[in-house]
Amino acid sequence: MLNTRLNCAIIDDDPQDARLVARYIDKASTGMWRADCFHTLDEGKDALASAEFDVALVDLHLGPDSGIQLVKEFDRKRGGTPIIMMSGAADVDIEDTALTLGAYDFLSKDNLDARTLRRAVNHVYSAHAIEEALRRSAELAQTSNEAKSSFMACMSHDLRTPLNAIIGFSDALLMAPEGTIREEVVREYSGYINQSGKHLLEIINTILDLSKIEQQEFELQKEWVDISELIELQLAVLRPVAENRNVTLNAMFRHNGELLLVDARAMRQMLTNLLSNAIKFNQSGKNVMVSTSLNNSGLEVRVSDEGCGMTGPELKLAMMPFGQVTNDPLLARQGTGLGLTIVQSLMEQHGGELTIDSRKGVGTSARMLFPSSCVSDDAIKVQA
Repeated sequence: MLNTRLNCAIIDDDPQDARLVARYIDKASTGMWRADCFHTLDEGKDALASAEFDVALVDLHLGPDSGIQLVKEFDRKRGGTPIIMMSGAADVDIEDTALTLGAYDFLSKDNLDARTLRRAVNHVYSAHAIEEALRRSAELAQTSNEAKSSFMACMSHDLRTPLNAIIGFSDALLMAPEGTIREEVVREYSGYINQSGKHLLEIINTILDLSKIEQQEFELQKEWVDISELIELQLAVLRPVAENRNVTLNAMFRHNGELLLVDARAMRQMLTNLLSNAIKFNQSGKNVMVSTSLNNSGLEVRVSDEGCGMTGPELKLAMMPFGQVTNDPLLARQGTGLGLTIVQSLMEQHGGELTIDSRKGVGTSARMLFPSSCVSDDAIKVQA
């Protein structure tokens, strides 16, 4: 632990006591721990609110105020800076109160030295790190469970809707007396059955694809592809969907030729997932832009929209399996909440990464970065 650099806040209304504690900290860590001193309750609040400190040593008495107030305000259950209380007066009741309210330790100033401080800071820092890891795991589990519950609610509708259509229209055809249904009605009902079957298959394939990816059973069949041509093809496929929502699809390429060594099917799926999201969450009359560029890290494919955008917590949820941010039940039913998860997993298999920038009310930009090992030498020459 002595090799870990820590920032320690000393909050004590007595400057002389604060300097003494700072010297003990320096001696205990052989210069690895930095100590900053604060002398009032308000200064202490500002220091802890800044989240710049790994551990805080707080005097029980801060002039007319009490250090206990800091323990109450910066609750360890919410991940606040861990606090070690200090006091020149030994009082078991006060010590119990401080520890019950959330202080990690209670030290007597009369028995304070470098060795005692080293033990206390090491213990508190380690305990806090464990608590933070457990808290983050609990939050992640809760978010995951909520996302799965939302997914199951959507799936109960998404799976039943096409199945009900298939059963309903096929029943109508089978139960009608022979010769009573006109040919155009038969064709119309058959079309509905066909569309419903394809939609159901798409949902099932999406879930199975994610399962294969997570179990590393999805083997990439890499080949050199003209990325600009592949993007244009996917834009052509999705343009009718975009036009139906009054969204314009655009593309901007900064290179030519066979550029990328990828699994073509996986690339099409990633583009489809990102473009579908961009269209679905865009505003009427706005644009979706697909652009490519080369840099020292590799080839970047970016899909940007001018839609509703997301806050930080919403983006975190969207990146979770089954996570859906929208409160619109119609939009929620148009997807499984697995699109971004699949893109992220496929990018990792290609040795690349997916990053997403989003601003609420402004739009979202998804960036797929493929490593330079996937980029042809010709592409690099064109860029140069």
